Amino acid sequence: MKKTIISVVLVFNLSFGVDLEDGYKALKNGDYNKALSIFEYLSSMNHSKAIFILGYMYLKGYVVNQDNTKALEYFKKSASLGNALAQYNLGVLFYEGEIIQQDYKEALEYFKSSASLGFGKAQNYLGFLYYKGKIVIQDYDKAIYYLEQAANQGFTEAQHNLGVMYSNGEGVKQDYKKAIEYFEKAANHDFPESLHNLGVMYYNGEGVKQDYKKVLYLHEKAVVKGIAETQYNLGIIYRDGKIIKRDYNKVIEYFEKAAIQGDSDAQYKLGIMYENGEGVKQDYIIAKEFYKKVCDSGIQIGCDKYNLLNNIKESF
Repeated sequence: MKKTIISVVLVFNLSFGVDLEDGYKALKNGDYNKALSIFEYLSSMNHSKAIFILGYMYLKGYVVNQDNTKALEYFKKSASLGNALAQYNLGVLFYEGEIIQQDYKEALEYFKSSASLGFGKAQNYLGFLYYKGKIVIQDYDKAIYYLEQAANQGFTEAQHNLGVMYSNGEGVKQDYKKAIEYFEKAANHDFPESLHNLGVMYYNGEGVKQDYKKVLYLHEKAVVKGIAETQYNLGIIYRDGKIIKRDYNKVIEYFEKAAIQGDSDAQYKLGIMYENGEGVKQDYIIAKEFYKKVCDSGIQIGCDKYNLLNNIKESF
């Protein structure tokens, strides 16, 4: 059920003895009038966190009528008082340009201000922008600088991105052991992409001793997160029967999951299986469907296979 929208009115005396915790408790207890009044009172005293909370409430239409203009006013006021969370959120809003005119220069300034205050999310965001060269000139040194700051605060995305950079030798000397170190930190928090990459490195013996048991363990942990590459890899593992007993039912299951997500390698492998009757009943029609998807992705071999089967006169 929707909560009743309440008017923004100070309904009781808040002249002393209130703090953010009182506002949080009121929200938790369902006393929305009291919570709003507390946050407004603290906001009038230039409490930057309370001002940010009010901005968030207006942004999401939580307790109050949704109002993007008021949300931005509160965020900007909070940011001007040095609130790193408000600065970060303004950076995101200016970057995305959904409720405010997109302005990459403003976004970058807010991200930098927030990062300079030690806010990990902003450091991670900046690191990623410099790593990918989005809205800034690609700069691996700055990417490493910001990502390391965020990684040291336990941000798994930053740890993963550093792992990728060391694994690929992007902006740093290739160092598989360093990559493993960062991937493991993120994987310890079940970050799916790091679980996947660790599995690949254990499969290839990159920076670690080859260990097929760990490959399977890591991939099975990652696959529940729905990563197409992991689904594809598990399909290969069950098809080859090198690590675990061959199981075509599992092969089809994982390839199909990856194919649904648009993985062209999985689509092509399924086409081959249905064309040749490998683990499934031979079916040129289904094979053509998968080859067509590969072709539609701009991959010529898929087009060639599709055209070849299309020219075969078969009675189905």
